[in-house]
Amino acid sequence: MGSNLFSNYPADKYRDLVMRRGAAGLSEYAMYFREAADRLAASFTGKPFDDTIFMPWLYLHRHATELLLKTAITEAARLRRVEDRDASLTSKAIKERLKSRLGHRLLPLLDELDLHLEALTLEKTPPAARLTLARLAQLDPNGESFRYNGGLPNVDDRVDFPSLNNALSEMLDVLAGTLDVLDEYSDYQRDMADYADASDYMDL
Repeated sequence: MGSNLFSNYPADKYRDLVMRRGAAGLSEYAMYFREAADRLAASFTGKPFDDTIFMPWLYLHRHATELLLKTAITEAARLRRVEDRDASLTSKAIKERLKSRLGHRLLPLLDELDLHLEALTLEKTPPAARLTLARLAQLDPNGESFRYNGGLPNVDDRVDFPSLNNALSEMLDVLAGTLDVLDEYSDYQRDMADYADASDYMDL
């Protein structure tokens, strides 16, 4: 017998293999949760039994949103540190703020991200995506409402699932696009640093 759950089930056949990637970061985990949400959404048939996927699907989307926000905040703060020595931007300070002050609250996380984007002179989150996120946050302010019963009103909600899925997917696309913008900004910073280094060399 192995020492943990995973080691008790070694993969002997390639087609049965699934891998937990030990080096995966926040952005990878965001992708995992979104992919799981998308697979659940793809199983929707419009039949009553689909009600069973609704809360897990919501939780997966919500958690993917939180992880994307935290990934973008961490990256934006890293980019700001290149030129800004503010102590509130250190890796330690950002981790502490994400854990203790911002926690699982989506709107404060989005506000934090937009502050960093504005400081980098990049476009802030578009109003439509912010509105969808605000409505999601209103349903689940602290990350518990979709995980346990009792967090939502004791009444039935009848929802157009494809339309809601499209809205949440578009919001996640916007947040993922922010990561792409930050990646391009990182390339720009490197290019500027290389140019400065080359200029220094030419002056010798």
